[in-house]
Amino acid sequence: MSLDAHDGEDFQRPPFGETLRLSFQRLFQGVVRMPLTFAIVTIGLTAIAVGSSFGPVLLTSSIGALGTFARSLTLIVWSFAQSVVRLLLLVPLSMTMYRFALRDETNAWRAVARNIPAFFSWSVLVDALTSVMDALRVLSPMRFLMVATFLASAGSLLIAMLGIRLWLIFPAIALGKPAPFLERASISWRQTRGHFWYLFWMDTAATLALTLPFWLISYAMAFSTMSRTIAQPRTAVGLTYTVLAAAIGSIGVALGTGANASIGGEFYRAVVEGGLSGAEQTAEHFT
Repeated sequence: MSLDAHDGEDFQRPPFGETLRLSFQRLFQGVVRMPLTFAIVTIGLTAIAVGSSFGPVLLTSSIGALGTFARSLTLIVWSFAQSVVRLLLLVPLSMTMYRFALRDETNAWRAVARNIPAFFSWSVLVDALTSVMDALRVLSPMRFLMVATFLASAGSLLIAMLGIRLWLIFPAIALGKPAPFLERASISWRQTRGHFWYLFWMDTAATLALTLPFWLISYAMAFSTMSRTIAQPRTAVGLTYTVLAAAIGSIGVALGTGANASIGGEFYRAVVEGGLSGAEQTAEHFT
């Protein structure tokens, strides 16, 4: 059957508030029905965050003899490596949540295992592009700093826009339908046409409602740890503050990842079930 699926403009999308409500409802159902999955991911993210709080200090001391450019480049690579390690936890969580949102499957580890490499590759690609933008800004000579900052900001915005337009790649991979790289991207691009701002504000609302509060608490605790003599990281109190701050922030990341999958799942469902002339073609390749 042809892959000429209908454009995103050909179907009636669900109301913004209704999609957001269903996404949040599905997310919290997922937390209740898959508590072990969310707990493992949160604990793993907490361990990574705690290690990351000490890593830059140790890394900086070990590369102190290097020049400014080499130190900056090393720290960027370190940051990218941390992102990749976090993805080892977040990718299975996201894929499991997609399958729960769309197929009501819980802890579908076996079902998603064979598709993790494809999902992980796309995720790493996004992080790599973001790191390139950071490198452009940080590593540029001072006389080109303003231009580099502008280009890096524009590049980051472009990456975010591409992420919205290619969002449907991820539920497709999670559901296990193989497709070539460019073909998968082309279908998602067509299906999200005319819905960029709808998806953008949906994702923003979920981040503000779920992730941001945890991050603010986490950063406040981390700042308290750094600013108080009694709570230095090397003391028992400081270590406790650091772990609690990391755990709170990790809860927000896990919930944000789940919310992203829930929103993508609800929109994906609308594309497949609400499409007009090309709905059957889309369903064959995206379900």
